[in-house]
Amino acid sequence: MVDVEWGMKRLDQVYHSEDHLKMALAAELSQIYDEDRLELIPVADDPLAAVRAAASELRDASVEQIGEDIEDEVKTEARSESGK
Repeated sequence: MVDVEWGMKRLDQVYHSEDHLKMALAAELSQIYDEDRLELIPVADDPLAAVRAAASELRDASVEQIGEDIEDEVKTEARSESGK
């Protein structure tokens, strides 16, 4: 059985900040999955509320407009990735 509370208390002693924990976690996962680049994506405190908010923005948009927006975003990301 794992003592989660004890483990959480020990994290403060091992990792000095949230950024330090994220760097260590990314490095460990990169080794496990043999990936050169790994991104940790933050999750909203209330993911369902975040999805509802995002969906409400789409309610009045046409399917064509949503498709164009997605296409534009993909192109922008591709350009930024090729520049790295």
